Amino acid sequence: MSQQIRVLHVMRPAEGGLKKHLLELCRGLDNRRYQVFIAAPEGKQLAEELNASAVTVLPCALAGTLNPWKDLKALWQLICYIKKKRIQIVHTHGFKAGLLGRVAARLANVPVIITTSHNFIYDRRLNPQLQKVVVAVQKYLASWTDHIIAVSNALAQQIASMEGVPAEKITTIYNGICHNQTIPVADFHKKFIMAECRNIAVIARLIREKGVHMFIRMAAEVVKQFPEARFYIVGDGPERTNLEKLVANLKLTNVVIFLGFNKEAAALMPFFEIIVVPSLSEGLSIVALEAMFAKKAVVASNVGGLPEVVEHNKTGLLFEVGNVAEGAAQIIKLLQDQDLSRRLAEEAYKKACHSFTSEQMCRNTAALYERYIKTKILKSIQ
Repeated sequence: MSQQIRVLHVMRPAEGGLKKHLLELCRGLDNRRYQVFIAAPEGKQLAEELNASAVTVLPCALAGTLNPWKDLKALWQLICYIKKKRIQIVHTHGFKAGLLGRVAARLANVPVIITTSHNFIYDRRLNPQLQKVVVAVQKYLASWTDHIIAVSNALAQQIASMEGVPAEKITTIYNGICHNQTIPVADFHKKFIMAECRNIAVIARLIREKGVHMFIRMAAEVVKQFPEARFYIVGDGPERTNLEKLVANLKLTNVVIFLGFNKEAAALMPFFEIIVVPSLSEGLSIVALEAMFAKKAVVASNVGGLPEVVEHNKTGLLFEVGNVAEGAAQIIKLLQDQDLSRRLAEEAYKKACHSFTSEQMCRNTAALYERYIKTKILKSIQ
């Protein structure tokens, strides 16, 4: 089939791993084979980030939370885009986009519907009644969905067990990143990182699930043995005020430094000795991958898809989720043993190059597309 296959990606407002994943995927798909569109709220910003790529960005009023009026508007926009652009594959990303995007695709009779699950939605603090509703909705949507992509095996297992989706309908495709690009570092951020100190960082959106409050409590323990250690928080979000209060209460204002949001946070990796990923819930951490490609030692919580990336004592160190004392002990272990830190970082780099490149992610996703192009799209036009 020589003509391009028209693919529409749908995403909610996002600045973290989900957005990076989508940008890498859309840049990496063969534009001779696929005509790629993205429906997203940050239309202008996304278009600028995609630069000269052949991806078309379609502005869509998709809100991050449930909003009946905006959701109806977004649903109508998606249906119009699908019909006008004659979309053949709708590929949604995340819970909210998966909800509206799949309904729009169904109403517009799109031949192929695919969704990527990026996070553990059932790990969040849902009351039992709400969880039953979410499970029921996800099961119903799954019946309309041709295939579900999970970004880790742990996430695939949760989808299968909670939603009753057959294994053959779920594929794990790991997040991948492009590790060959050189990104300039803003002097604004660089000047706050103290070269003479032992610098440790967390890079995350400041929400409860990312466990940054535990990182701060770990800092209180580590600094007792390493007073020259400094802990950097790169990111912003709704929890920032609470986190700043915690730092003040623990008298860590000279130890913990808030650097704020930086869309090129990966460029700061060379200035840190250890990267900590203290998440309470994690599909598959892009930050952990970026640290591995930067040859930095990683300390991470043993939760979700993280153990598939950070193998304990091989490509990093793990601690039990929520265990501040154990997390602090692992950081101290690396500060005490720089040979161990270097060895783990080297092994992590090798694993990242082998398993977590954007080329692999794009190739595996395209292979999934081709399966359904043959079985559904080609059959529909014959």
